[in-house]
Amino acid sequence: MNNYPLRYVILTFNKMGNYKVGVQTAFDTVGYIVSPAFLVSERTNYFEDGTSKKYYDVVLPIRSPRQLQIEYPERDEFGRTMNTYQVDNAFKQLSDAKSYCFELNDSLKDRISSCENDESYYGFDVERDLSDFNAEQINLYEYERELFHKTRGCLLTKKIK
Repeated sequence: MNNYPLRYVILTFNKMGNYKVGVQTAFDTVGYIVSPAFLVSERTNYFEDGTSKKYYDVVLPIRSPRQLQIEYPERDEFGRTMNTYQVDNAFKQLSDAKSYCFELNDSLKDRISSCENDESYYGFDVERDLSDFNAEQINLYEYERELFHKTRGCLLTKKIK
């Protein structure tokens, strides 16, 4: 039985169709989606100036919508989790993750739009680049929808802790 707390994380997609777990602002970023995740650990680092930073280790329930098998945290003989990703944000509420994801995508769109006289984010034609961006957003939305559909069974039994 899986008793790991459920969280929501951001996936960053690049032009090649690959993703990284967490927010990345690389040159080839094409968009962001939300993914459910199992929370394995969280830790806080404290700094000399009195500030602190939280980090979360999470496991995605599936690696891609094409994969049907649900993936759970796997531990080695020393108890270390082997299939985790470290992220800066692990949201308890789906609505908070969706809102943040919307802001990230909106910021990316603004960055493409603001490149009128410069080489734009995707190429040289801002209008075409915005059209490509919108098409990519539709593809990413479908990917996200399929991801949540495939994981629905294991997520329905989870409680936010």
